[in-house]
Amino acid sequence: MRFRVLAVACAGLAGGAACLFPSLGDVGVGGSSDGAAEDADAIATGSDGGIAADADFCTSIAPAPTFCDSFDRGAFGASWSKSDVYGAGAAIGTSSLAWTPPLSFHSIVDVDDGGSAANLSENFDGTGRAVDYSFDLYVERKPSQGGTEISGVGVSIGEDDYYLDIVLGPDVVNIEHDGPNGDATSAPLANIPTGRWMNVAWHLDLAPEAGAPSARLEIDGAIVYSNALPPYGFAPGSTWIFAGIGWQSPDADGTVIDVDDVVAGVTQQ
Repeated sequence: MRFRVLAVACAGLAGGAACLFPSLGDVGVGGSSDGAAEDADAIATGSDGGIAADADFCTSIAPAPTFCDSFDRGAFGASWSKSDVYGAGAAIGTSSLAWTPPLSFHSIVDVDDGGSAANLSENFDGTGRAVDYSFDLYVERKPSQGGTEISGVGVSIGEDDYYLDIVLGPDVVNIEHDGPNGDATSAPLANIPTGRWMNVAWHLDLAPEAGAPSARLEIDGAIVYSNALPPYGFAPGSTWIFAGIGWQSPDADGTVIDVDDVVAGVTQQ
């Protein structure tokens, strides 16, 4: 990811609204109309395997998480700290392609020789020692060359950022660890397919009782990565998540993803 999450969103625009409400043609923008939340016991299975449209995903979770967005209620992007949208064809909005109807978060970038991004980020108060972050992911289009960093988790300590994200390539997928001084390492993952929903879950432990800080990544309940973090300086601090496209490399030729049912829980120091 080649941007600082704590930076002002949509630099160079008159206001954040221009980023939060782009024109996406047949992709809708904004949330669904307000309605009473359904009791968790009454949640039904939708035709796509998710939760029925008349149920509210976030209010079904007990105990309540630190952060949740199903993109189905309220103004799009209103519950997030910031948006970051730049580069050719970059846009964020909502789509009717959803794991839990009616809406999901739609993130798209096109070919751009300067790099592109289209994401939402959330910064958490306090000093976090662990973060659990899950979401449903649908990859519509991967780049046929280059790489695209998507939906990650990190911690900021002073002015320094440390984070992990998933890098989509044409035939390979990596997990990438980044530090503040150009430090970056990656580890290969099983290829992520296009054209179907999958659940992705991060667990970041910055202060384990024994051993070094570590991270775990699960896809559809299977652990695909579990390891100690590189010695870049990962430690408890101001934690954050981002959803969507964090950065697409200048040689990549376009990426489109959808994200639904974002849930994050932060354990404080």
